[in-house]
Amino acid sequence: MLVENEDGTIPNSRFWEYATSLENSTADYISLTEYITNLLRENLPKTYTYHSVNHTLNVMNAVEKIGFGEKIFNEDILILKTAALFHDTGFLERYTNNEEIGAKYAENILPKYGFTNKQIETISNLIFCTKMEHQPTNLLERIIRDADLDYLGREDFVDISNKLKNEF
Repeated sequence: MLVENEDGTIPNSRFWEYATSLENSTADYISLTEYITNLLRENLPKTYTYHSVNHTLNVMNAVEKIGFGEKIFNEDILILKTAALFHDTGFLERYTNNEEIGAKYAENILPKYGFTNKQIETISNLIFCTKMEHQPTNLLERIIRDADLDYLGREDFVDISNKLKNEF
């Protein structure tokens, strides 16, 4: 794991080893995570019982676990975690086809946090991969898709499924 706290918002020293070894080490990941999670917490409709900050944090943790399992220990972890952070921001504006809005949030916000154009393009593409009908074509796409549905194999499956059912 690359986090210090239970909710997955504070990176640990191992995370910073990866982040500072990157070409772009100026990304202020803690501030970015706090900004986006607060944005979601304050602005998502309360009727969204599944697509919530908790879901976002779960997906962020799942991309990390799956990524490590796939032996990804480089910039791709930062890219995956950031894509997971933004993957449902489009729900702030609309429920269906929200991925394009989530990608626009990433494109507008990430330059302020030191991300390069190439990183932002990759993150935006990964956000589109969370559409249900999307067929992943590479490892990072498969990881974020699996992470977005990670609850399917967990002990809390019934509770989380009920949240999604209630949200519908």
